[in-house]
Amino acid sequence: MRARLLAITLVLVAVAASAACSPASPPDENPSVRGTITSISRSGDSGSMLVESAGPPVFDVDRAQVRVDGDTSLLREAEDGYEPIAFSEFAEGDAVDIWFEGPVAESYPVQAYARAIVLR
Repeated sequence: MRARLLAITLVLVAVAASAACSPASPPDENPSVRGTITSISRSGDSGSMLVESAGPPVFDVDRAQVRVDGDTSLLREAEDGYEPIAFSEFAEGDAVDIWFEGPVAESYPVQAYARAIVLR
């Protein structure tokens, strides 16, 4: 009985470890906005950024003020997919894709919480 319990525990640990090491990736749907960071405000690992599309917007939104916190998935495109990065690695002038989550304020620019941001 003890050996069986140990075997089950080891299997669960292996499954959890493989899930934790799975590659990061952005959501499967199109981003809510694609553009360039024109301003950024930081407070530790959270803050906000204003993103503006150059020319006609690729998606429905051409300007967005987005909130970033510890739950926002922050990624950078890498040769073999995506890698997690810190909020401090984003800067004005960077090209990004952003996915919104939750309500979007219908102001101009729109205001929303960022579920995921990819540095392109």
